[in-house]
Amino acid sequence: MSEGSRLGPANAVVPWMGLAPHRVVLALVGVGVMGDALLRPGTPWWQLFAGGVLLVGTLPAVDGRSVAEWASTVASYAARSHWITVAVEGAPGVAVRRGAGVSVSSARAEVVVRGFELEHRGRLDLSSGGTLLARALADLVEAAALAPSGQHVSWHVRRDADELVTLLALRGDGSPSAMFRPCDALVAWFVGTTVARRTWLLERWRYLRDPHEVVRVLRIRDFTAARDAVVLDRLAWTSSRVGISVHVAVVEAARARRLAERAVHRSRSDAALSRGAGFRESARATSDAERLTRREVQVAAGRALVQLGVYVTVHAAGVDELRASVAEVLAVAHAAGLRCERGAGRQGPWHRYQLPGGLGW
Repeated sequence: MSEGSRLGPANAVVPWMGLAPHRVVLALVGVGVMGDALLRPGTPWWQLFAGGVLLVGTLPAVDGRSVAEWASTVASYAARSHWITVAVEGAPGVAVRRGAGVSVSSARAEVVVRGFELEHRGRLDLSSGGTLLARALADLVEAAALAPSGQHVSWHVRRDADELVTLLALRGDGSPSAMFRPCDALVAWFVGTTVARRTWLLERWRYLRDPHEVVRVLRIRDFTAARDAVVLDRLAWTSSRVGISVHVAVVEAARARRLAERAVHRSRSDAALSRGAGFRESARATSDAERLTRREVQVAAGRALVQLGVYVTVHAAGVDELRASVAEVLAVAHAAGLRCERGAGRQGPWHRYQLPGGLGW
């Protein structure tokens, strides 16, 4: 999207009257079940209990998620295997046709990506001075929007000693600007398979462990309160070992128009209901409505609509060091106006999502 639309809160799930759809459904069903149990004589006790459980599921919990979402996360974590394997085929040492890319795979997904390394000139990649880079990446996304579905662009930044290493990973057609040079070997470095072509990780509730270190994946969900354009740069230059992954998936044009129109319609409907109930519309709600309207106009004019995911990986030698590093990263993010989700119980899926090519997207 253009600079005028800016980044705001995540709206992958458009709320109904300010609430996630599943919370509205649970509340309506819970009230109906409890009302029937209270008004109809001879109702079994478990019906009243079931209605109470449904209502409790709508209550907010940590990271802005409901109790029902946390219960779903716990059930998914308990049911799946905690051993994760990630492999890279076509990395250095394997004969690959130039430009064909490398295959990154796990037990659940496989993608073929082409890697490109940014030729750094100072702190260009994430600083406010990287206007040329930002424009080049925007042009690449716009070009991907004209290609068939399945276009995915991601760039990954990690500090190595006192230098930032930046990888651009392309899934599908398209070529980056002259600022990037082909480097498929960097894909293996970011995946963590430079010693062997396959690596194993053990998923725990709050982190992942590989043979050499422990890693925790955080997700940035809300840019609404970001105070300037260099917030990701600040995260990359903390004293901790931090990696940043920004993923952009282009939405198919017809679906993009429907999503943009639906978001504006629901925003206006919610505002009308709030005013009808006598509530004042907040400045944040007004700003979000204006942003969604600008987005709808741009999508209707042919601009690309994208799904954006921003992940922060924190690396440490042990659990105690990881805990201190995560606290530092969260403090920096909070000071910059970013909202970070901690990913408890979701470290395995998030680790796949943040890899080059976005396994599982």
